[in-house]
This record gives sequence, structure tokens and C-alpha cells, in this order.
Amino acid sequence: MKVNSGCLVTVDIDNSYDFFAYQGYGKDFIWWEKLKPRQGIVGHVVLTGSLYNCPDVSNCEFYASLSPSTRSQLTIPMVGKERVIAVLTLESNKINCLLPK
Repeated sequence: MKVNSGCLVTVDIDNSYDFFAYQGYGKDFIWWEKLKPRQGIVGHVVLTGSLYNCPDVSNCEFYASLSPSTRSQLTIPMVGKERVIAVLTLESNKINCLLPK
């Protein structure tokens, strides 16, 4: 597994997001300009409450780019009190790189 970037996003009761921690997106990364509630793989995972492995983001209907070099993404929900309270996202610059075969 080769991770190039990742973030921990907390989810408020109204499904708004706060990037609690992030790494690898570059010094000019401004998260609130990049991801809106219910958008992208993060939004899909918040709505479904299920892990989502995207081995090739170019074939993913939910993908919203945070980094132009990302080729695969793994997004994992953290559930508490019957709702998603945070999401962990790992991104790789290689296709099909984040889950073992």
C-alpha cells in the first residue's frame, strides 16, 4: 500500500464537514473550496455509512478531486451513535493500490 495523501474529515449533525487533519495535498490546499457536503466519495460514504474502495478514480461516478495526481482512493466511515461522525480518506497516485488483492 502506497499512500500519497489523506485526510480525516469530521461530520457534523447537519452533514457539514471539517477537515480535522490532512497530509500530502500541497501548501495551497484550501479544503472548503474543494469539497461540499454530499459531494464526492466522502459524501457517498457519509450517506451510506459504508467503506468505499475506488481502485481507479477515473471510473468512479462519485469522485471529486482533491488532488490531481490521485488515481485510487479508499474511504472509511467512523460511526458513533448511529451516524457517521468522521471519515478517513487515503489516496494513492497509483491505480488499484490501497487494498490487498
